[in-house]
Amino acid sequence: MQHPIPILIVEYDKNLLQKIKKRLTGEKRFSLVWTDPSSGIDPLQAAAFHDIRIAVVDIDSGDSTEKLLDFARELRLKTCARLLLISGSRSREQIVSAIRHCFACGYLFRSQIDSIADILRSLLQEQTPHQYIMQELMLAVLTPAERSVLYALLEGSSDLKSSPKTLANQRTSILHKLHL
Repeated sequence: MQHPIPILIVEYDKNLLQKIKKRLTGEKRFSLVWTDPSSGIDPLQAAAFHDIRIAVVDIDSGDSTEKLLDFARELRLKTCARLLLISGSRSREQIVSAIRHCFACGYLFRSQIDSIADILRSLLQEQTPHQYIMQELMLAVLTPAERSVLYALLEGSSDLKSSPKTLANQRTSILHKLHL
């Protein structure tokens, strides 16, 4: 039998938390870790301790959206967890901005909570079309040359023909544009 996959749920809205729990109860494939203000559990510590594979963060509850986006970004950068954002916002600009800021691999409207189990299962696949779209949104700020350098860095390739100074400038530009 496969071990359950650890999923962190960061939710401060008790009503939405109950809906999520209802939808995920009985999902034997998942091992769920819940955090809310009353739990006393630090989400970053919980993610590290449980080796979380996916973190679900509602960016509309609790503190300001900006603080929650910063937290979600920190969670994504400090763990290996994929990030699914939940929000009521349907503003295209806000959605794209949130995805780029947090390096999220998924976005779910609050009204779509009934499908959360299916979304989580799809995010556990190696790569989904949804994730390719999210990656393109994040990398759209890079020039084609910067993308080539980024892919080479990620793959450990040294096939780039540019001078060391040009490559250094492109690396700096990539880090700046991705706010790293």
